[in-house]
Amino acid sequence: MRYIEKDMTNPIARGRLELANYRTDVDSSIALKKGSAYTSAKYGHDIIRDELNDLYFDKCAFCETSIKPAATPNVEHFRPKASISGVNDNGYYWLGYEWSNLLLACPACNGAKGTKFPLHTGTHIINHPADALGNIDYAQFPQYQGYLTKERPLLINPEYWKPEKLMYFDYFCKLRPIKNNILAITTIEEIKLNRIPLIIDRQSKVDEIVIRIEQQICARYGSDPLTDNQYRYQLNLIFKDIISRLDKTAEYTLLGRCMIERFDEIILEDIEPEFHKEITDHFIDFLNNILI
Repeated sequence: MRYIEKDMTNPIARGRLELANYRTDVDSSIALKKGSAYTSAKYGHDIIRDELNDLYFDKCAFCETSIKPAATPNVEHFRPKASISGVNDNGYYWLGYEWSNLLLACPACNGAKGTKFPLHTGTHIINHPADALGNIDYAQFPQYQGYLTKERPLLINPEYWKPEKLMYFDYFCKLRPIKNNILAITTIEEIKLNRIPLIIDRQSKVDEIVIRIEQQICARYGSDPLTDNQYRYQLNLIFKDIISRLDKTAEYTLLGRCMIERFDEIILEDIEPEFHKEITDHFIDFLNNILI
């Protein structure tokens, strides 16, 4: 997961989601207190998808894999619109077309999350906001307006939280909570962010780096050894590829961060110990040079 800077007032997205015929669906859902009036063709309109794709670079908000072309991105409701698991069959029925409630997710994460929305403490808000006269208060729909901030969700919304402060990747490329953070624990478990296909794919990114470093070690100390400058140059190319994983367009940016911050555990662990110091020294020199 990575933090997403989302413009909650986005005029393009809101211009579509607050059209008169969209508002009719909202009003119908509120009258019924059920999210049944919403249609995926509307909250998943091409305009909405394009805006979310621009934010997420076609990656899943939760597992951060590239969704296209292997699958169709799902427009996910962070707060379930139709029902809340173990709570009721109404859900947050007024938020079906609320821009601040929409994320982009792969089918696997969307399916795993489903209608789950556990809270840390207290009870779910189950009624739409209304003004003093009992009229629908549309201005309170956005999740940053205060009405819903009374809840403390246990699932990480990457548009509100910075995941790198809550979780990390270990040697096995499994997500782990930092200091037993309850948000990280719940998100990893409920959305199944350590499912086997994800672990295998993440591990392949690490293995590629490790294998390339080992190849350069063999070339440095082989029968026709690389010079010091050649060796450093080749290692720097590998290190640049690690840094490139931090780019917001790349998959698994948090894994890229952990490759840097936990270099000894994630990268060096599978390299012969006698080379650990020299590889570490080269990596530190590389980092110092790019920070100058």
